[in-house]
Amino acid sequence: MQSVEQRIIIRIPTRRTLRPRRRAPTGIVWRERPAAACQPVSSIARARFTRPGVVDLLTHDNRLIRARLDSECVTLGYYSAFYLVPGEDGQICADRDTIVSRAGSECTISDFHILE
Repeated sequence: MQSVEQRIIIRIPTRRTLRPRRRAPTGIVWRERPAAACQPVSSIARARFTRPGVVDLLTHDNRLIRARLDSECVTLGYYSAFYLVPGEDGQICADRDTIVSRAGSECTISDFHILE
């Protein structure tokens, strides 16, 4: 008997700017509200690292979803991309899936929030 297994790995590009960072205009405050524990991986267009332990995911429909990680995961910021290994359901879920740096270190996603 022969069995075949398949594993899908999604590469997510990150935003790197060579220009100095612009400050947000005064008066604008990002508000986080809880999001579903699972997000469809096909909706993710780009990502950016705002600080250790946080990855902001920009979706194809211009929503901004913040993934909080279980640890600071400093190695994620060194490369221009990272990898997601979604479950068989095509989603990435908190407390189940990990973000993998190009160096191979893994960081577990603890929860998701929508930024408004």
